[in-house]
Amino acid sequence: MRAARRSRTARALAAAIRPRGAVFLIALLLLAASSPGVAAGRPATTRPLMFSDLGPELPRQHGATIPKAPAGASLDETVTFCTQQAMALHDTPGAAVAVAVDGDLAFQGGFGVRRRGGSQLVDAQTVFRIGSITKMMTAAGLMQLVETGAVRLDDPVTVYIPDFELAKPGQSATVTVEQLLTHTSDIPDTYAVGNIFHPLGLDEWVPHMATVELYAPAGSFWNYSNPNFSLAGLIIQRVTGLDYRSYMAERVWGPAGMGSTTFDGSAVEATGDYSWGHQRDASSGQETVYGPTSYASETLNPAGMAFSTAGDLVRWALLLMDGGSPVLAPASARRMQAPLVWTHTTADLWYGYGIFSEDFEGLDVRQHGGNVPGWGAYLLWVPGRRFAVAVLANTFEALDDAAYCIADGVLHPTGETPPPVHTNPSTWRRYRGDYGVAQYDGRTWLGTVGLQGDDLTLTATVPSIPPMTKVFHLEQLYLDTFVTDTDDDGKPDLDLTFIAPPGHPPLVRWMRNRLLVGTRLPEARRPSAGPARPGAHQTFTGGNAGRLH
Repeated sequence: MRAARRSRTARALAAAIRPRGAVFLIALLLLAASSPGVAAGRPATTRPLMFSDLGPELPRQHGATIPKAPAGASLDETVTFCTQQAMALHDTPGAAVAVAVDGDLAFQGGFGVRRRGGSQLVDAQTVFRIGSITKMMTAAGLMQLVETGAVRLDDPVTVYIPDFELAKPGQSATVTVEQLLTHTSDIPDTYAVGNIFHPLGLDEWVPHMATVELYAPAGSFWNYSNPNFSLAGLIIQRVTGLDYRSYMAERVWGPAGMGSTTFDGSAVEATGDYSWGHQRDASSGQETVYGPTSYASETLNPAGMAFSTAGDLVRWALLLMDGGSPVLAPASARRMQAPLVWTHTTADLWYGYGIFSEDFEGLDVRQHGGNVPGWGAYLLWVPGRRFAVAVLANTFEALDDAAYCIADGVLHPTGETPPPVHTNPSTWRRYRGDYGVAQYDGRTWLGTVGLQGDDLTLTATVPSIPPMTKVFHLEQLYLDTFVTDTDDDGKPDLDLTFIAPPGHPPLVRWMRNRLLVGTRLPEARRPSAGPARPGAHQTFTGGNAGRLH
């Protein structure tokens, strides 16, 4: 999931680290996950899924070049130009787009075909998976319970899920409901279970989290993690006594008029108007095709398994912009869209409840992307202009450039001068030191950050006999975020963001991405990289399909 536009150089770097295969810092350590390899229409052959790979994608910097529709183009011409440009870039067979202008649905249409090589065209009613756009809808369902007083945002999650436990005694009771919605729980992006692409309900899943330890004390920093929203969905289920899926259909999507939005892949197939997902393996070039029933996961549903249409998504954005009725009270709709926590990336990228906020050429934008095996989605809206655009694709790559291109062509933003995003290397001294690194799978190792002139490096010390070390050169992407090439193919494939808690002067305490977090060690302590924590799962192998953003 990408956010604000990037400079040409930074855009190329960030595009290069987009996870197209399993991305490893140390191949011996980072055993990535995979999801089902599915031939079209046949049952999944499942493999373990521990986490959903790197992401969301790094935010884009201001000033990057996006496709621009011809001057004076009509709305239809703008949408067509922007969408076809993005489809060509990502070799996307089919896409659906809906646009609201001045609060009215002004465009709905399809481009290309539902399945590569097929003859059935995508139209306005074609259904796609929408990935993590589901999160903001789960947040809305939970906010309904907050409005009635059945749930309090500052309560520990254990008030509502008493059997939620983490590896460290008492740690689960420190995570609050609001921290789930803002991705500030510091729960690793792992489901700690060998295979969640089979009938495993939320109640059955939650005991598996007892092998997981927080990256840092809950509330320390923002770090995107799908289990946050699975827990939010389970709270809905426990408090109401209704199945989460039924609750969403009856209390959220039904009142919102989103008649095509569902978790039921069989119902989607029954419509006859649905897209097939396409996922190409970057190393082999082989493409896997997914149907609506090729995979499912009740555990992942609240985080990103919904199906929808572009028109339904734009209706959802309009509902939030117009005060939330009949789903939410105005205060709840405002709270969900508010810039509540900083993501520690670009200065303007903040997070609410399942919703990013950012500046785009002077526009106050709300957005979220979605990526699951075979499908990519992007929803963007501008509350102050009552504008919204949804772009759905039947490839993993979300056509977010098309969404920004359409926004640019319709709204003609002012293009305000962005703040600087690069810092003087002399300020990088504050990153130096030793970091105890914990991965999503429980493994630990030692990372030492050093600086010689303008050369910032990370030395990874892997526990072995004798210890194995490798030095990585870090290149600044923006502010406190750096990238490196871990597999020596000349392309950066791993990002690290240095984070300082509030303070004057700020002292860097963590370096993080969604795969791992390093906690700075006091200078007096420099232990060798330790073994995996008790209970950590270590035997998972993987590929590039099991990603959820």
